[in-house]
Amino acid sequence: MIRINTPTNIFLVVIVIWSLIAYHFPLINFISNDIGFTSLKSFRDTATVFAVILLISYLFFYLVQVTLPWLLRPFCVVIFMLNAAALYFINTYNIIIDKSLISNIFNTNGDESFAYLHYKMFPYILLLGVLPSLALYRFNLIKVSFVRLSVHALAVCIACLAVIFMNGSSWLWIDKNGKQLGGLIMPWSYIANTGRYLSEQAKRNKIQELLPSAQHLNDEKMLVVLIIGESARSANFSLYDYARKTNPLLSKYDLDIFKAKSCTTYTTASLECMLSYTDSDASDYEPLPSYLSRHNVWVNWRTRNWGEPVIKVNSYNKSGELKLNCKRDDCDLDGSLLTQLSADIKRVEHNKQLVVLHTSGSHGPEYYKKYPARFETFTPTCKSVDLSTCSKEELINAYDNTIVYTDYLIANVIDTVKALQIPSAVIYMSDHGESLGEYGLYLHGTPYSLAPDVQKEVPLIIWRSKELKESRIPTAVDTQYSYSQYHLFHTILGLFSMRAAVYKHEMDIFSGSISAKN
Repeated sequence: MIRINTPTNIFLVVIVIWSLIAYHFPLINFISNDIGFTSLKSFRDTATVFAVILLISYLFFYLVQVTLPWLLRPFCVVIFMLNAAALYFINTYNIIIDKSLISNIFNTNGDESFAYLHYKMFPYILLLGVLPSLALYRFNLIKVSFVRLSVHALAVCIACLAVIFMNGSSWLWIDKNGKQLGGLIMPWSYIANTGRYLSEQAKRNKIQELLPSAQHLNDEKMLVVLIIGESARSANFSLYDYARKTNPLLSKYDLDIFKAKSCTTYTTASLECMLSYTDSDASDYEPLPSYLSRHNVWVNWRTRNWGEPVIKVNSYNKSGELKLNCKRDDCDLDGSLLTQLSADIKRVEHNKQLVVLHTSGSHGPEYYKKYPARFETFTPTCKSVDLSTCSKEELINAYDNTIVYTDYLIANVIDTVKALQIPSAVIYMSDHGESLGEYGLYLHGTPYSLAPDVQKEVPLIIWRSKELKESRIPTAVDTQYSYSQYHLFHTILGLFSMRAAVYKHEMDIFSGSISAKN
């Protein structure tokens, strides 16, 4: 095997230049679409971005070389492989790698992870990961003195800084597009955002501060079932005037239908919002399920999903254990969450109960696997994880079928609760919406300030028993999207006739009229 004798300082330059050329086509494409390459200013802005990348990358590899030189090549192999995988996902789903996407990666279970694998990924891994990694070992590194290496690093830094400061006006454009640029720079998009995510997780894992004690205004029976949807956008619910009949069952019920917006575009943070009393430092305080459980409300959390904050409840059931007693035809899907639901509710001696059903819902990209075959109402459907290869019709058909199945599940829960003949409410709200190719975007997790409305506008659907219909009416709001995920905490507290210092009357959806006994 021919080996190339290469001083380590030159080797560092080769690594950096290769990384810049091989893994930044999406970045170049973004710059081209945003400002083009037709003016001197556009070239100066581009040069500034590349100078920043070169500066950070060279300094990082330099530090590895001077501290742990034996680790340089193995570290580069890992970086090349991760860059290749990241490039595949960026090109396939037109995403950017920010903190919210990293959160999705860490909180996606094994089944969902495998759903993203596609044969088109392997050419990326081979050509941009494996082959460059093998090429690294063709270089026979010649050690240079620390002084020479440092002088070389200093020269690179001075050259990059000169370009950066000579084009100071470029920072206005860079600042404006910081999120997009930062999410497309390899490998710092996923390294930096993984650090940010882990830092936030450490903060989340600290001891939660207990909220002020609450008072029960009565001890009457009350059941609330909260169904947390996944990736369900209100734009595709016929209850929200969507042309297709995606809610054939729910359309027959007397429901309260509200237009609402999620607080984020990814599950973990949205769940935090839904279970928090405030939009400020929510992770510092105990979430709603823990708070209610501490105040003698029986809380049963059933999940086929992930991402909830640390909760302390009376009963926590994953779909795997629920399936053991499931006798439905959709036990491998969200139907497992309904296993023995009525019986479990009846067994509880507490007068007040909260049941949470955290569904897998409409999570992509394998929409066609999210519902039983009998719910394939719209055809043909997209049956690929590479959504860009499906026609718009196929993609929307598959997604709409997940909504038809969601409609069935909600209706099933309402019927179950109605049969119990106790004061009760069923609340459905999705964690966030979903992109189905609009503006070239797919899935969710786009930074909130950049995300299209379909990733933020979510259904908020509530069924109330006769007793609640007679005693409470929705609070008047000023605009059509005044409802948010933070309304859930106060609304559910109100439904249980609980009052506390953290309860906000104006955030309780049904505080418009409350009977005297409450």
